Amino acid sequence: MSSGTATVRRTSAWAIIAAMILFVLGVAFIVLGADLAMRGLAKGPDSGGVREALVGVGIAAVAIGSLHVLASAWIAAHRSRGRALGLVIAVIGTLLGAIVFAIALRGALDPNPGSGTPVLTGLLFPVPHLAVLIGLVLGPRHFTAASPSEREP
Repeated sequence: MSSGTATVRRTSAWAIIAAMILFVLGVAFIVLGADLAMRGLAKGPDSGGVREALVGVGIAAVAIGSLHVLASAWIAAHRSRGRALGLVIAVIGTLLGAIVFAIALRGALDPNPGSGTPVLTGLLFPVPHLAVLIGLVLGPRHFTAASPSEREP
């Protein structure tokens, strides 16, 4: 910024909360994904495909977690691309979480005891992503267009 004018960035608590939730979820995905990949690598080569499945799911979880962390960093830096990526992650996470919750609810209503995921566990998936979605929708003033001197080449 050679003109000497300071850019005033407005901060939205909603966007900061969304970034914190994305960061925590991202770190959790990375840790769990790395654990799955390591457990897969510990299996013998003749594990009947279990090794490959664990490593594949682990790598996918690390990639998803990395996108969560990247979005949280961009949101904290007031980048509109962080809001866009965060919104995409939040919508997909909320929809997939709703499916997990429906499966958990169906299992909880099953007359056979112990046949499904507990309902509270099912809520762990859609609720954080829904909170991120609400935070990013309610906090648009947090994101400002970069001035020509701040734009990356």
